[in-house]
Amino acid sequence: MNTRRYIGENVILCMFSGGLDSTAALYKLLTDKEYDDYDIYVHHIQIINAAKRHKAEKVAVDNIVKQLRQGLRVRPFKYSTSTVNTEFLHTPGFRGFMSDVCLVAFIASQICLRNHNIRKFVIGVTNSDKRNPGTAIRNRTIQSIFDAALTEGYPETVEYPIYYQIVGDLSKQELWDLLPNNLIALTHSCRKPSYLGDRIFPCNKCKTCIEINNIKKG
Repeated sequence: MNTRRYIGENVILCMFSGGLDSTAALYKLLTDKEYDDYDIYVHHIQIINAAKRHKAEKVAVDNIVKQLRQGLRVRPFKYSTSTVNTEFLHTPGFRGFMSDVCLVAFIASQICLRNHNIRKFVIGVTNSDKRNPGTAIRNRTIQSIFDAALTEGYPETVEYPIYYQIVGDLSKQELWDLLPNNLIALTHSCRKPSYLGDRIFPCNKCKTCIEINNIKKG
């Protein structure tokens, strides 16, 4: 495996979905000298639900990890994945399905509980996201779930890891400009993709598709 060591004494955990935002966050961690003193641990949660985007996200994540390691040959990083099936929440008796951020925050907390060398955890949250009132609520939710879960078993003598918004001051356009074209081509950001065999089609109607398409139009 392409790593210097399993995981070091100063670690940043990057929760990775394969979308434009989290890809830019990961790329910045792996290429910016500011983070050279940290080992990078990347984790992808394959969230299976009624939206069915887990298939497209897994393809994107696998391709991006391969490109970073073999194509771009960035600094080494540890990568792992987990799977959570919440399809049952879309059946009669339930309303919709679980928010992704709730799972991301909880799984991040569990990873941090089991490695106290993780000093920060990162997800892709942009400047445009932060201007959205709904995103402000989402960020508070992430922080609340993460902090609450850490209180169960985290050593009192060790400082809590922080929720670090590494691309929080950047717009989606700036993230697009930050990434190499060959990485951009591998990302998947559509919220409601469709499939035909092995082919993946964005809906071109969800908020993220509209934002990405506007950037492409220039």
